[in-house]
Amino acid sequence: MSPGEMVRVYIRPDYGLEYEEEWREGLACYVLGQGVTNQGRGHSVNPAHLEHDNLFFRSKDEINFYKAALEVGLVMAPLPVIVQNGVDRKHRREPDFILFRDGKVVIVEIDSKFSHIETLAQTQERLQFLRNQGIEAIHIDSGKCRTLEDARNEVSRVVRAIEGIKPLTSR
Repeated sequence: MSPGEMVRVYIRPDYGLEYEEEWREGLACYVLGQGVTNQGRGHSVNPAHLEHDNLFFRSKDEINFYKAALEVGLVMAPLPVIVQNGVDRKHRREPDFILFRDGKVVIVEIDSKFSHIETLAQTQERLQFLRNQGIEAIHIDSGKCRTLEDARNEVSRVVRAIEGIKPLTSR
């Protein structure tokens, strides 16, 4: 297909399913590219599908961690896509969270066998290029964020861990 070539697109709703009343508006926004974001879309095989506060997440455990982190005023980037051209390949990675506090930057991974399709060793390899930049990684078992109260406890633990990390500017 060349630029400017006309293409026919057929959309046939399945009338056996229930649809939201605003499905046409949602489809129009999608086609027009409104609301398009790279947040939560770094993994083409496992895109984030849950939405909260106009952000995407892969699990309710991540949403609980996000809510708890907001409560204590942490500055964060949930599911950001980080890109770096390497000598041998392009690195395109998506940590669950990047947290910023007092000149310190940490990656937080909410490890789950349901929302992550990689092993802990694969996760560590995936994030190695960020650790090479001096960014620490903290791993949390998703079972410790099942409830908002549990997530609050984990956020407190993460904040304490961040206090022991040197700021990037002093490295």
